[in-house]
Amino acid sequence: MNVYFFGAALLAAAGTAIHVVAGRMKFEAIILDAPGLNARVKTILHACWHAVSILLAMIGAGFLWAAFDQNVLLLGMAATVVGAGMGMCTAYMVVRHKQRPMDFWPWSLFWLMAVLGAVGTAAA
Repeated sequence: MNVYFFGAALLAAAGTAIHVVAGRMKFEAIILDAPGLNARVKTILHACWHAVSILLAMIGAGFLWAAFDQNVLLLGMAATVVGAGMGMCTAYMVVRHKQRPMDFWPWSLFWLMAVLGAVGTAAA
């Protein structure tokens, strides 16, 4: 078993759970009920929200499969690249919108997954 890929899979599973359960409560209350947003914008934001949930779950599934099957190392590498890409995207949003890093903390989750994935790839 590749413990680094497994650790990244656990992080992705935790991120998915947080995104789906805790985030959904805040997201729907703030975004979907926002009076200043038109219906099209709300629909796009809602679709993006679900897309990120699916992406997190698929990153986790890729890491989990790669943790237990050495024949799918490329899948673990792909999950690493996607995690790093999401880490760059979310870190950019923090900088671009002048937020404090822990006000939008998912960047750290994605980067940690990417680091674990890179170490897992090197260890394979």
